[in-house]
Amino acid sequence: MDLVLGQFAEDEIAVLGDADLDELERIMAEEDNDLVRWITGATETPEHMLTPMFARIAAYRPDFDPVLIEKVRTKE
Repeated sequence: MDLVLGQFAEDEIAVLGDADLDELERIMAEEDNDLVRWITGATETPEHMLTPMFARIAAYRPDFDPVLIEKVRTKE
């Protein structure tokens, strides 16, 4: 989750207001395993996490280095 949250923060930090930054901090303080289960739907997302910021993070798809992806494909 650190990679996803880190890239989300890097991509979005410039447009986040103070309230959004506070909410992002609250989300980042949660356990990674819990976040993964909530985002993937493996367990029900608790009510305190049903926020617009959590929805943005859950919908976010990081753009990992395409060179790395190509290296993985050539090894197959």
